[in-house]
Amino acid sequence: MRILLLGLAGSGKTEIAHQLIKAKRHDYQATNGAHSYNIIHSDTICSLTEIGGNEDMQKIWHHYYVGTMALIYCFDMSATYAELKRAFCVLNEILQNCYMSGKPVLLVATKSDIVDESIQWYDIENTFQMEAMARTYGSTIKLCYSNVNTEMARVERNFNLNLMAGIDWLFKYLLDNFSIIQMRLNCDRNMQNWELQRNKLIAEGKLNLRKYQRFPRRSSRQKLWRYAHKHLRRSSLRPRTAPAASFSALSTAFDYQHTMLTDSHNYRSASLDTTDSIPALVPNAVCNGDVRHSEEITTDV
Repeated sequence: MRILLLGLAGSGKTEIAHQLIKAKRHDYQATNGAHSYNIIHSDTICSLTEIGGNEDMQKIWHHYYVGTMALIYCFDMSATYAELKRAFCVLNEILQNCYMSGKPVLLVATKSDIVDESIQWYDIENTFQMEAMARTYGSTIKLCYSNVNTEMARVERNFNLNLMAGIDWLFKYLLDNFSIIQMRLNCDRNMQNWELQRNKLIAEGKLNLRKYQRFPRRSSRQKLWRYAHKHLRRSSLRPRTAPAASFSALSTAFDYQHTMLTDSHNYRSASLDTTDSIPALVPNAVCNGDVRHSEEITTDV
């Protein structure tokens, strides 16, 4: 398994990496490049790749997205609001990449022991809309923190309990969904190879991107495409020469009213005078049978 460790410069990525491998850190310089670590957790070996967080190193992050199963993102909880906003904007840009969206993310808040106690977890979640971000990109996001910041804490406490809970969750998620994530990685590699081959052909002048994206007229591929998408054409939904919907509704209502009136008068004529023929329906008038019947009633009275 391969996990990517990212974060802005000075966010504590290297410190988190040394906690995970349970080793003491001797070099305290900023990371410039990529470092790889091997983590053994619950009899599972994992490769952890840490990349520097300055602006120049952020430009090469996307080269490590393909083949990554999960992301551990560190942010400094003692930073100012502007710095925190910048950190979560970078996280949003990472998840926007098609090779990272949908993958699990473990957010680690570092230096939480020197932060103001008035700042709570729900402040971070609500301010930066973590739930909305998870729904938008289809990623599962979990928050944890590591308050190891002093030299004594680094010596006496190699592993933070909350960080360990987050790592346990991440490994459990990867093991439970290993087959699905592996299938996703294979699709990502195939897509990357296709993009590289296409860009190479375009750079060599062997492929015109504009002509490549459009089928030539009267070609077999265009005919197959039109046949497959025939149900989307307007003619199959409603012809242009068809009457308006309001006209059709009025015609249907008139036919229904005409049928009801005809049945009513036929029934009345048959019950009053069975020897006479059925009178024709006269709009806005009285049928002959009704007039004769009214005259008979008047004479009897």
